[in-house]
Amino acid sequence: MKMLIFLFIGPILVLIGCLGSYGFIFWLGSVICAFILFMNVASGILKFPIIPIIIIMFCLPFFKQWYVGVAVGLALWTAFEAVGQVYVRLRR
Repeated sequence: MKMLIFLFIGPILVLIGCLGSYGFIFWLGSVICAFILFMNVASGILKFPIIPIIIIMFCLPFFKQWYVGVAVGLALWTAFEAVGQVYVRLRR
């Protein structure tokens, strides 16, 4: 349960920061999302993160700065991952 809260907190912070123009909250959520992706790759859950890379590449053209597109793509991937974890927990 604690991991699910941690998975959802990154995308929620990115959404709040983006919609409310709070830069610090946006980047804090982005760092949490990047940390989750890094830990998934480092622990072997994701052997090669092709789906996150595709989602990040999809989000790049929608923003003026490339790093904002990367942050939003990471948040989108983390949100997909969190929803997938909720689905797995509900199926048990």
